[in-house]
Amino acid sequence: MTATVPRLQNLKPADLSPAQRTAYDAITAELGNAFEGGPYPILLHFPGVAEGALRILKAFRNERKIDRKLYELCVLIVAKEWASDFEWRTHEPRAIAAGLNPDICAALRAGALPAFSGDDERLVYAVTKEMMTTRALSQATHDESVRVLGTEQTVELVTAIGFYTMLAIVLAGFEP
Repeated sequence: MTATVPRLQNLKPADLSPAQRTAYDAITAELGNAFEGGPYPILLHFPGVAEGALRILKAFRNERKIDRKLYELCVLIVAKEWASDFEWRTHEPRAIAAGLNPDICAALRAGALPAFSGDDERLVYAVTKEMMTTRALSQATHDESVRVLGTEQTVELVTAIGFYTMLAIVLAGFEP
């Protein structure tokens, strides 16, 4: 069996430019070692984007109004759609810890329609799947999301779909 070679070699701390060092320090302060996998070692090659992605992540962590379980459900749907193993491995335990039924995770992993326990979970699934498959949100789904979640949480949900799609694309582009 042939070993896969990463498309990008991780930057070495000693080789970081001043901008990369600033981004690295910010990422490490928030997430731990910025060289331990995931999208941030890749994004360090574009430090302004790495810092921007970190700011978005911190906003989701610190300012999010949407329920954590629903947020993590969204991330898992995006991870499945993009076959992003890193996102799945990172967020499945978080989703379960936030109260998402493990059977929902198993169904998503298998590509099956989960048996949701609440309208809010069904709605997050509908919004996320619609955005991922049609690249748009119909008026009916938008209106239902605003009715169930409210405007701010609908904006958070759609933004989370976009953010985690970006991270999945970065990973897909540079992980063989």
